[in-house]
Amino acid sequence: MAGKGTPSIYEIAITDVVGHTIPIELNVGIIKYNERPAAIILVRDISERKKAEEELKKAFTELEHAHRELKKLDTAKTEFLNITSHELRSPLTSILGYAEILSEGLVGPVTDGQRESAYGILRNARQLERLINDLLDFTQMETGRLRLDTEVCDLKPIIKDAVESMRPRIEEAGCAVSIEVPPDLPPSICDARRITQVLYNLIGNAVKFSPDGGTITISANKVDRFIRISVKDEGVGIPEENQEKIFDKFYQVDMSDTRRARGLGLGLAISKAIIDAHGGSIWVDSKPEKGSTFYFTVPIEERRRS
Repeated sequence: MAGKGTPSIYEIAITDVVGHTIPIELNVGIIKYNERPAAIILVRDISERKKAEEELKKAFTELEHAHRELKKLDTAKTEFLNITSHELRSPLTSILGYAEILSEGLVGPVTDGQRESAYGILRNARQLERLINDLLDFTQMETGRLRLDTEVCDLKPIIKDAVESMRPRIEEAGCAVSIEVPPDLPPSICDARRITQVLYNLIGNAVKFSPDGGTITISANKVDRFIRISVKDEGVGIPEENQEKIFDKFYQVDMSDTRRARGLGLGLAISKAIIDAHGGSIWVDSKPEKGSTFYFTVPIEERRRS
C-alpha cells in the first residue's frame, strides 16, 4: 500500500446478486484521523469507461485494418497505372510512326485531305503520348522515385527550344508568343529535361486558356540566388479560392468556356514535384478575366571560390 497522502488505484471485478460482472475502481489512501492513521477507500463503478475503452480499441483496430487495405489499394493503383502506361507506349509508338510516314508521303502520293487526316492522327496521338507520360511521372512521384539529373545549364536555349517545340500548338490556337530573357542570365543547376517538361506544362496550360489573338509571354530573370521563370497568358484567369488547388493531383480548372483539350489534371502537380525537387518554388498570380502568370524558380549555379 502507498504511503501517507499517496493513494493507490486498483481495478477489480465483482459479481452482483444476479450474476453480472461489474468492473470497479478502488482508490485507497492513508489519512490521519483523530491523531491515528486510517484508511479511506473510494469505490467507483467504471462500467461505462470500460465500455468506451473497448469501443475505442475496436475502432482503432478497424482503422488500422482500413489503413492497411487503403495502402494495398494505393499500391495496386500505382502498379496498374505503371503497367498500363508502359503497355500503351508500344502501340502508340507505332501509331505515331505510321502517321508521320503517311503525312510525309513516304508510302506514295497523298491528297491534301489525306495529309490533313494524318496530321490529325499525329496531333491526337501526341496528346495521348503526353497523357501517358503524365501517368508515368505520376507513378514515380507517388512512389518517391522522381529523380533529377542535375548539371550546370544555360536556361536561354532551354526556354527557346521549349517555345519552338510548342510553337505549332500555340499558332494552331491562334496565339502569339513572346520571349523576354536577358542575354546575361546566369547559368542554373537543374535537370534540363525536367525543366523543359515544366515549361511544356505551363505553356500548354496557357494555350488552353488564351483567347484567339492572345499573347503568351515567357520571361526569365535573376532574383537573389534563384532564376525566376514566368509564363503569362491573357486568358480567363483563375479565381483566388482555386489558386492553391490547381497544384493538387487530378484537379482541373473549369474549362467550360474553351473547346481546347482537357488533360488528366496532373501537369501542374508534376511540375510542382519537379520544382520542389530542385529546391525551388512554383506559384500563380491570377485574376479573373485578366489572365494568369505562373512563376517558378530554380537555383543559380554558384561558382566556388578558389
